[in-house]
Parts: sequence; C-alpha cells; structure tokens
Amino acid sequence: MPVKHCKCARGTNLVEVMVAVSILAIAAMGALGYQYHAAVQTSIAQAETAETHIGQMLLEDWKGTGGSSTYNPRILDSSFSISSIPSGFDMAGVGGNTLGGTAYSITFDEISMVAVLKWENIDTDLVTLTILRQLSVIIRWEGRPELAPVVLTTYIRLDSIGG
Repeated sequence: MPVKHCKCARGTNLVEVMVAVSILAIAAMGALGYQYHAAVQTSIAQAETAETHIGQMLLEDWKGTGGSSTYNPRILDSSFSISSIPSGFDMAGVGGNTLGGTAYSITFDEISMVAVLKWENIDTDLVTLTILRQLSVIIRWEGRPELAPVVLTTYIRLDSIGG
C-alpha cells in the first residue's frame, strides 16, 4: 500500500518568528522599565532615610543644648558647611526664626543635602516663668527640588534658669 505524504505540514515562516521576537522584546522592555523605576525609587528612599537620620541627629543635639538660639551644628560635625539658604527653599510651613540666618550644606553617603534649623517660642507661662520652644529641622535633598523636604520638630521647656 502506498504511503501518502501530507503536504500541509510545514515549519515556521519568517513572519511568525518576527512576531514572536517582537512580543518577547516588548515584554523585556517592560521588565527593564520596571527595574529602572525600582532603582530610582530605591535611590529616593535611601536619600530620605539619610535626610531623616541627619535631621534626628541635629534635632537631638540641639535639644541637648537646651534649644539654644546660638546653637552651632558645626561643633557636631565639621563637614557641615555654612551656606546661604537657596532661593525657593520650601520652609514647609514652619514659622519662627532661622538659626543664624543660614543653611547648612551636608554630604552624607554621597548625598548632598541642605538643612535649615528654625526655632520659635510658642507659649510663655508668666506665673512659672517657663517658655515652650519649638525646634525644627528642615532638610532637602539638593538637586531634587520636586521632592518634599523632611521636616522634624520637637518641643522643649525653658525655665527661668535657662534649662
């Protein structure tokens, strides 16, 4: 009995291969875009963490001096350099007096930041001669003005003997 060969069996043609490669390329580009976005967000998170650590360190050291209006953070770390407050620096709604009228440039883990320290007497008790003072540190990642500043605030009580 003669064997009949079916002529309908065939291999893949060039168009099918190109469609498959195109679909694979689009999927790979999507994955690479996601990876890039994740890397950018990781960088931002690291910078915000560094800003928060620096801010906590400054705030706690300043608080340890009794909230002195003459506090100098350069005593804490000599790498803090004094600079003018950048134009357009968002004070994030924090009122009061800027400590020394200056900003401090800080570089930590290769991240450049600008810090502004502010204080304000919130309330005075005339009977006990105590003052409630608000201390605030505002830190912004230099070169990324679109990111919100990190604002840390604490309060201290000053009595008539200054502590």
